[in-house]
Amino acid sequence: MIKTLPSLSPNQLTYRVLLSQSCKEFDSSSSYQKVLNLMVNNKFKPNKVIIDVAIRSLCFVGRVDYVVLLVKEFSLKHSKPNIFTYNFLVKSLCKSSILNSVYSFIDEMKNIFNIKPDTIMKGYCMLSKGIEAVRIYKQMKEEGVLPDLVMYNTLNFGLSKCGRVSEAMKFLKIIVELGRFANVVTYTSLMNGMCREEDVFSAMALLEVTELK
Repeated sequence: MIKTLPSLSPNQLTYRVLLSQSCKEFDSSSSYQKVLNLMVNNKFKPNKVIIDVAIRSLCFVGRVDYVVLLVKEFSLKHSKPNIFTYNFLVKSLCKSSILNSVYSFIDEMKNIFNIKPDTIMKGYCMLSKGIEAVRIYKQMKEEGVLPDLVMYNTLNFGLSKCGRVSEAMKFLKIIVELGRFANVVTYTSLMNGMCREEDVFSAMALLEVTELK
């Protein structure tokens, strides 16, 4: 408990330090809640910076499950996290392999933050989550969103990166059927994926195709 002196009162920085340290305690969720309650009782409303500190600190110690609940609570009672904090949390959820939490969290928060589907797709691809990226692609199609070449290249990159080259090749076929011209990014992603699978002959064959175009 902080004893407030007439000439020395805790400020936002004080609480940021306390929150950061409380998240490292054994019972981090309980410790954090005590600091948060103290902060509110002393008329300090948690702002976006405080939320960011709390989320990053809890993710660092592996309390991703609690963070999701915390974000929802903050969004309802105090202040919504900014887009950078949101993206950090989605990335942490993906790394923790709590995919059900990722899906439900994205579904609940995407409208609040106005997150575009292709942004989510790109995030999954960067984390080598090709299956999840395809799920977003199908969802976009169902919602009437027409993917462009950039989105298809993103899918090709993600699928090739996680060893699903054969599926990535199907999207190359779709690009051609739509009358769009695959570019160097498209083919480079596919060839990189083939080389990762030690399928050098297929990569060389694809290279020959690109040289004929």
